[in-house]
Amino acid sequence: MGKIRRSRQKLHLKAVKPTDGKDKEDSLKPNEKKAAKKRRKGPRQFVVGDMEPLLSALPTIINIPDLITGTKSSNNSDGKEKPTRKKNKMRQKARQALQASEIAHFQQVLKHPAFKANPLSAISEHIKNA
Repeated sequence: MGKIRRSRQKLHLKAVKPTDGKDKEDSLKPNEKKAAKKRRKGPRQFVVGDMEPLLSALPTIINIPDLITGTKSSNNSDGKEKPTRKKNKMRQKARQALQASEIAHFQQVLKHPAFKANPLSAISEHIKNA
C-alpha cells in the first residue's frame, strides 16, 4: 500500500508545473489569498440618503401576504427580534435509529385492523386518546 501511494505522489510531483509568475495566487498563503480577493472585489459602497420613505412603506409591504391569505402574520413588524433557529443536536446514528423505530411503528399502524377498516376514524380516535 505504501509503495503505491509513494509512486502516485512522485507522479503527481512530476506533473506539477513550476509557476511562471502569471499565477500569483497559487504561490500566496491562504490568508494572503483572501486579502488579494478583497482587493480585487473593490471597496464596498454604502447606501447614503433618506431611508424614511422605505421605512414608512415597510409595514404595508409586510401586511400584503396577510391581506391575500386573510390571516395575521406572526412576524414582528418592528423587525428587532430575529427568530432563532434551533440546531439539530442529534447525531447521525441517533437520527437513523429514531427513523428506523418510527418506520417500524408506522408499519405496525398500517397492519392494524382498525386502521385498515377506516383510517380517518382510527387517527381521530388516537388523537382523542392521546
